[in-house]
Amino acid sequence: LDGRTKGQDLVTDGKQIYFTEFVAGRRVIASLPISGGMTRHLQLPLGFPSLVAIAPGGKSLLVFDSVKKVFCELEMGSLTLRPIPIMAGANAGVGAWNPDGVRFALSSGDSLTVFEPWKPAKLLERHFAGVAEFPSWHPLDGRLRFDVMDTKTQATRWWEIAGMDRAAHPLPRMSPNPSERHGVWTSDGRFFVFQAGPGGMTGRSQIWIAEGDPPRSYRLTRDALTWVHPTVVPGSRTVLAFARQSQAQLVRLPASDGDTSSRPLLPDPAYELDYSPDGKWIAYTLFPEHTL
Repeated sequence: LDGRTKGQDLVTDGKQIYFTEFVAGRRVIASLPISGGMTRHLQLPLGFPSLVAIAPGGKSLLVFDSVKKVFCELEMGSLTLRPIPIMAGANAGVGAWNPDGVRFALSSGDSLTVFEPWKPAKLLERHFAGVAEFPSWHPLDGRLRFDVMDTKTQATRWWEIAGMDRAAHPLPRMSPNPSERHGVWTSDGRFFVFQAGPGGMTGRSQIWIAEGDPPRSYRLTRDALTWVHPTVVPGSRTVLAFARQSQAQLVRLPASDGDTSSRPLLPDPAYELDYSPDGKWIAYTLFPEHTL
């Protein structure tokens, strides 16, 4: 553990893991050998980068800079940045190259767009009643699967565009959870890995895996951590994901100048505190359960 805040963008070429983290107040792209080792920070002229996707073969990364509002292809050998013209209306999003590296699917807001970089025409564009997220191409038959999140309930639903069929079709839920997101296929196309949980503020998601059609699903993780952003190591069935555990503590700080000492106020991890009018009782909510 290095104490640095990580983004939730995570990609790998099977040799290096690429992610973002905050260093000295700046968000930077970092890499780490998949076998372990030292973290390397890529020195790039980017304001606030996000990793959108990795190209087949791992030769380049697609990066979005939310300060300059530009998509770039980052060639990994030379660290050369090449802007990619994106059609009007596209903003920061997530995406995926198709298996042959010719077409790109980008989800941004309520839309899913398929296009060929450096060509002006859109091959496909669909809009949904919610936020389209995390497109993933099947490595063998070219199906494009993604989730759409209801912004009011934060429940999700799977959708799929298959082969030459340009229509999007809804799919059945793959777990008992209302929120199923960020799905990705293994390299052989046999398994579909995703995160699932209650959604909302607690967001305690676990990693699930589905196989077959209709899919048979089971939990891959089962603990108190929150697992997000699964990604599959190319050429294997190894899954990488972020795991986090939030903590909180109420402390009492002195009002006098110069005294910076603090004392825990309650033994439980809690927040949103309020005193009774007579000052004898405290009402608070437990963290992260959000129970009173």
